[in-house]
Amino acid sequence: APWALMVLALLLRLYHLDAQSLWYDEGWSIELAHESPARVFFRLKDFADPHPPGYYLLLIFWGHLFGRSVWALRALSALLGALTVGAIYYAGKQLFDRATGLLAAVVLTLSSAHWVYSQEMRMYTLLTLCLALLLELFHRYGFRREGWSWRHWLALVGLEALAVYTHCFAVFARAAL
Repeated sequence: APWALMVLALLLRLYHLDAQSLWYDEGWSIELAHESPARVFFRLKDFADPHPPGYYLLLIFWGHLFGRSVWALRALSALLGALTVGAIYYAGKQLFDRATGLLAAVVLTLSSAHWVYSQEMRMYTLLTLCLALLLELFHRYGFRREGWSWRHWLALVGLEALAVYTHCFAVFARAAL
């Protein structure tokens, strides 16, 4: 069932992916997607962009693999949104039970707000995915403490770094966790 929800979420998010016109922030994302990774840091500083470079660097890599059309670049957010459905299911299942995880995944799959943000070329779905995964890892460490290895610590530190390099608000979520 969670895999079916993730597929449904991806299909819903890919539907009419390029129907909306671009807005200013997406135009900025496209411009940065055409830069070299090293140049992104200078562009962010020159234009006083308040967002960290993590999403933009991922978008550059994605653009090299799948192209830089509006549809191709927005597809990254659609995929991240669908993966978030799976992460929410897993977090809900681990924190509560399978039914709660499934309900949370259904709600997120059908959430119009999450659907809209999953069709924008911005960092919000990546941040949501990171925070859902961090919630489960913090719960695993704080309450279950079962079988923690260096891989778990590496995943935790990597997700924290990715979240902070994706959006500044991740610092507040990290503090809350």
